[in-house]
Amino acid sequence: MISDVLANGPALVAWAAVFYKLSARRRSPDDPAAHPYLGTLVALALALTVLAHPVYVTLDHLAGIPNLARLLGHSFIVLAAWSARSTLSYVNYPFEQARSRVRHHGAILVVALVLMAVLFGLAPVDEETIQFMSMYATTPFILEYWLVFLGFLGVALFDIVRLDLAHAARADNPALKLGLRTVALGGIVGLGYVANEGIYVLGAQVDATYPLGDKDMVTTVLVAGGTSLMIIGSTMPAWGPVVGIPAAARWIDRYRTLRQLYPLWADLYRASPDIALSPPSTSLMDALSLRDLNVRLYRRVVEIRDGLLTLHSFVDPQVRAEASTLGRLAGLSGDELIVVAEAATVAAAIRAKARGHAVPEGHVVASAPVGSDLRDEAVYLTRLARAYRDSQIVRTVLGRTENATVEGGLVEQGTRRP
Repeated sequence: MISDVLANGPALVAWAAVFYKLSARRRSPDDPAAHPYLGTLVALALALTVLAHPVYVTLDHLAGIPNLARLLGHSFIVLAAWSARSTLSYVNYPFEQARSRVRHHGAILVVALVLMAVLFGLAPVDEETIQFMSMYATTPFILEYWLVFLGFLGVALFDIVRLDLAHAARADNPALKLGLRTVALGGIVGLGYVANEGIYVLGAQVDATYPLGDKDMVTTVLVAGGTSLMIIGSTMPAWGPVVGIPAAARWIDRYRTLRQLYPLWADLYRASPDIALSPPSTSLMDALSLRDLNVRLYRRVVEIRDGLLTLHSFVDPQVRAEASTLGRLAGLSGDELIVVAEAATVAAAIRAKARGHAVPEGHVVASAPVGSDLRDEAVYLTRLARAYRDSQIVRTVLGRTENATVEGGLVEQGTRRP
């Protein structure tokens, strides 16, 4: 029962996705997000339909050619892979470069389809069977057939995963970003299918035992999992906002920001308790507190800024200079170098204040970006807090100062390992 659902269910999901995309396209004909994967979905739905057990047997019976559905299904699969790869090429490369890639891959697609058809026609696969691989793994020309099919599919899936992740890294829309990553995950599962089939067919040539038990069930699970993830991910930009993915992404972003700011905020409070309305809870309790994230984030940013102002009289400009030198030697530059240098300066100033070692002339530390709002401040302070907590340069600078142990229960810089 479960195997039947896994084998035949993805076809229904694929067709549902096709009709959903068609409906979205009619509602918004000029919206590019309504149909970027439509061609891929149609080809994938046709492949899954042809390979579904009832359709497979019926189609072969009507055509009078045993196992013809296998060839047709595999052909639609490589067509779907080419279509997805083409779409992602256009969103990741300049138009002319993308068009050149699509034409090149299209020529390879035609060659692969012709080779698959010729090899399938030459192979003696005259007995109808759903377990095609199990029965015909050692049949003449079938090894070559599978190498062509799996080779094209494997290269295409690898490129799809790479391009999906590259596009996701640039995407601002949370539903699009998550959808692309879901498609990439489906592609990774698809690569698992390619590896699994390759292991089986090559192992059969040398009479090696298949190591994963029930091969047909493993194949069914990989196909169902990979195609379902790709279908869900490809339609997510359309339905994601309806189910609240952007709101969930904003909540997660605020929560993650709060957690990243915690070490710096807690250390600044210990150095200057007056900056906060109430003392910080433990790190664990802070992590378990899931309410009022907007208010808490606003207060945390303001209190960190207030805490940084209290360090004015304890900022040693030589620390900043030394951290900048070490950063350049480590290959840092631009904003990354500035943030690390400021993080080292902040860490040294917190230590100096805890020990009462003021400097004759104060200096500003970690000044806010020009024209920044609360969001910009949170982004900048998060980068500063990460460097404060994790940077080897910060640890090195503090390790070179005299009496490295921090007083007053502050986070002990220089002891955390990367």
